[in-house]
This record gives sequence, structure tokens and C-alpha cells, in this order.
Amino acid sequence: MSSNVGKIYGSSVNGRPSIKIDSSNVDVTGNLLAKGFINFSITNDELASEDSSGIIYRLDTLDNSVNILTNSVNILDNSVNSLLTSNNDACFNNVDVSGSLNVQGEKVMTVPALDICGNDLSANTTYEITTGPPGSINNISFVKKQQAFIAFSGTGKTFNWGSDNVPQNYTIGTGDGSTITIDQITRNGNATLQQSNLTYNPNGNNLGIFRIDVDGLYQINAVWTFSYNMGVGVLTERAERMVVSEIRLNGSTLISGQSFIERQDNSITRVTMTLCYVAMLTTEDQLSFYFDRSYSANDLRYRAAVDNMRGSILLVG
Repeated sequence: MSSNVGKIYGSSVNGRPSIKIDSSNVDVTGNLLAKGFINFSITNDELASEDSSGIIYRLDTLDNSVNILTNSVNILDNSVNSLLTSNNDACFNNVDVSGSLNVQGEKVMTVPALDICGNDLSANTTYEITTGPPGSINNISFVKKQQAFIAFSGTGKTFNWGSDNVPQNYTIGTGDGSTITIDQITRNGNATLQQSNLTYNPNGNNLGIFRIDVDGLYQINAVWTFSYNMGVGVLTERAERMVVSEIRLNGSTLISGQSFIERQDNSITRVTMTLCYVAMLTTEDQLSFYFDRSYSANDLRYRAAVDNMRGSILLVG
């Protein structure tokens, strides 16, 4: 087949049937399929210069772009390596470690994504972590550090000296004049959070009961003030009065204390007693503050009584 645009010849190249096209241009309107190589007798630059919109030109441009990108990555990599070499301080705004942090081939920290309760780690929250051997932190876990505290004031039951039996054996805050008031806590003269993770309901069924809402090690404090009015008694009465009070856990005595009020004729005498206890408490534990009694009084009208008490409950660990 021949025409004025060229000729097609059948030939053999290296023993294989071939077709030779003798033409200035070959137009392919469909697909050009090649199972072997396409060899050009001129360079890529020469091919590209002939047709700046052709595939060869575009491949050459892409190749140059890749080289530029590779060079940029190499420069960045070299910069990071320079920062992280010995005796150099590396400063980054943020470093995210989703797996293990290794230093000189030794794993020193594994950072979990959740706290020990399975909750997402939250901002502005204090956590406790467990540490491993010296120089490393192994098997790190986060435990949210929770606050628990309350401070309060209490009063004794109402009575009249010399006319009524002085009330004995009762829990502070259970009525008949005995109340509990949550104290105001201040910082630099400003009121702060009054209580946290400790429940007290002055209008509920469990009057005088403080409920623990967070497990932990607690310090419980109580300062009692007792009084005895010798002026309404008779001097033949034995004037020493022993008073007993308790801190109770779930209705049982946790710690008790005793003090004496000695005879002071024709006067009201007061004595202060402090109780302090540290205990591991769990959620739903209940604390109360109990006035037991006054001893050594032949006439029940002249027994010692509770003036007031101050207390606090604080999570310390």
C-alpha cells in the first residue's frame, strides 16, 4: 500500500515479522498497544521540543517536579537529623506519640490513648502516672486525680441548764437544735468551691451523714467544744465531768476520744477535744460525728453538753 504520504512495508527484524512505516507522521485515533519497547532515534529533549504539549514533555516536567520535591524532603530530613543529633536541643510545638517512645533503641514510654477507666484523656485535668525503673517510664497509665473535700460546723441539741436532762448519745446534725452547716471556703478572700465528691443532704432521710463519692485515702478531722455549768449545781456534787465523742464509719466507731471538765464553782467551764483519723474509704461509705455522753454526774441535769463542733473531710491520696 502506498500513497503520497508514505509507505508500509512488510519485513523481518531479528527473525521476527515486522511492519515498517515510511512516513513523516503517523496518526493514531484509537489506542496504540505495545507489548515491547518503543525506541526513538532522537533524545527526549528533541522529542519534547517538537511538541511542548505532548506526553514526553509532560513526563519530563513531572520528572523535574519529583526531583525538586525529593530534594526538598532531603533538605528537611537533614534539618531534622541535625536537630536530633547528640548535644543538640530539638524544639517542637507538638510531638504526638501514638505508640512507643524509643530512646537509643530502648523503649522508655508507651503512651495510651485512654485513662485507666477507658475514658478519653481530657484537657486541664490532673492525672497520676505509674513509673518504671530509674531512667525510664514503663507501662504508663493515667489515673484522673479527683478532689474530695468538705468543711462544716455543727451545734449540739437544745437544752436548759438545771431544768432538763442534758441531751446525750446523738449524732450531730440530727435535729432538736443540732444542725450541720457547710462552711464557706475562700481563697484570697474570694469564695471557692464549697464541697466536691462528698454528699451531705441536710433535708434528707440520713441526717448527720456524709457520703463518700470517690475511693481513696481520707483525713477526717473533728474539733469539739463541751461546756458544764457549775453555777446551777450544788457544791456537794462531784464536779469532774468526763465527756466522750466519736467519729463513726457506717455506724460503727472509727475513733473515740475522752476529755475531762474539772470543777469550777459558779461558772460555765468549757473544754475542747480534737479527733483526727486517716482511713481508706470507698464509694458509698458513710461518716458521722457522734456525742456519746458525759459521765460522773449524780444529777442528770448537770452533765456536760456539746456547745459546737467543727469538722472537715479531705481526700489526701
